[in-house]
Amino acid sequence: AVCDDVEKSPQGWTVLKVSSPNALDEAYLSEPQVIKYPTSNGKRHAYMYYYPPKNPNFEGATAEERPPLLVKTHGGPTAATSANYNLGIQYWTSRGFAVADVNYGGSTGYGREYRELLKGAWGIVDVEDAAGAATYLAEKGLVDPKRLAIDGG
Repeated sequence: AVCDDVEKSPQGWTVLKVSSPNALDEAYLSEPQVIKYPTSNGKRHAYMYYYPPKNPNFEGATAEERPPLLVKTHGGPTAATSANYNLGIQYWTSRGFAVADVNYGGSTGYGREYRELLKGAWGIVDVEDAAGAATYLAEKGLVDPKRLAIDGG
């Protein structure tokens, strides 16, 4: 039997069957940048995946205009976000928003001490780290400090 869908991928993999004829156009995919940033108290740091806006057809912003920012926090308290493909994040970045996906103090994957930062401080450490991500990106000139939003999981 001959499979009509057999082809070579750009990475050299043999593709036997595709689940959908619709391919993702990489021109619209924002790739995350891992950022370690100081928290507002300056005594520790937190982590985020920063996704800059990406859409080759976007018009309207000037070269000086910085994008609005959506800060996302995962559910938890001791879960973690990752750099896996996330359609919800790509939706916003393809529409001109920057997105910061935060692994606030208490998230897993950064050691026991980091994970235990939320003990007795729920709603304090996580909120502080989400706000700190927005402040950090605004101070670096990557986002518009007057157009910031935080979304929780």
